[in-house]
Amino acid sequence: MLASFGIGAAFPLLMDLVISAAPPERAGAGAALAQLSNELGIALGFTVLGTLGTVVYRGVLDLPGSTASTTVVAGVAEATARGDVALLDAVRAAFTTAYHVVGWVGVVVLMVVAGLVVLGRRG
Repeated sequence: MLASFGIGAAFPLLMDLVISAAPPERAGAGAALAQLSNELGIALGFTVLGTLGTVVYRGVLDLPGSTASTTVVAGVAEATARGDVALLDAVRAAFTTAYHVVGWVGVVVLMVVAGLVVLGRRG
């Protein structure tokens, strides 16, 4: 939802920049390329950040052979089925750590992109 909100707010301006920069006979191709880049960026971003979150979760939880180490859902299910409060706390802590790491990586990437945009617009 947050990604869609941010993209929805910026996309009309970006689309206007792309279409106005293209020659009139290539405006359609420019718009199509902008839309493709938008969709590809969203998919790639979610994939990379989701993978990073999974890697961090599994690294923090570090329970080889347990189904809890595969996904958060499996971890909660296993802890609930066994009535293991310690495992449930460990799953929650690992998920929270992974969530924070993904969030901070997203912030850093956003800041780098914003910096590149500012530098690119100056030229």
